[in-house]
Amino acid sequence: MRRAVVLAVVAGLSGTGAGAAQEAGTGAAEEGFVACPAQDDIEQFLASDGELRPEGCRTVTIVRLEGGDGRAICALDLGEPADGVLGDLRDAAIPTTWWAECDAVAAELR
Repeated sequence: MRRAVVLAVVAGLSGTGAGAAQEAGTGAAEEGFVACPAQDDIEQFLASDGELRPEGCRTVTIVRLEGGDGRAICALDLGEPADGVLGDLRDAAIPTTWWAECDAVAAELR
């Protein structure tokens, strides 16, 4: 399911997502954008100019960190607030933060 979220982001976002990856700046900067588990959901969100947020959509944040070798790495946080014990178990079992080279993320979203 997490893979579906990332695919919906890549398939459904306008330039907003690419800007979040590119404009995060240096050091530790954070941007957020809406991502959904299905392409139809993100299209509905975009068509409503953000007024309608389908169930399952969440805000994804990208945190950019400068690596020691000069290459920026990004943490993509796909998590959502935990809902009690079941949410805590889900968060422990399923990684919600994925790491990638920032330039690769930005290139894919262009």
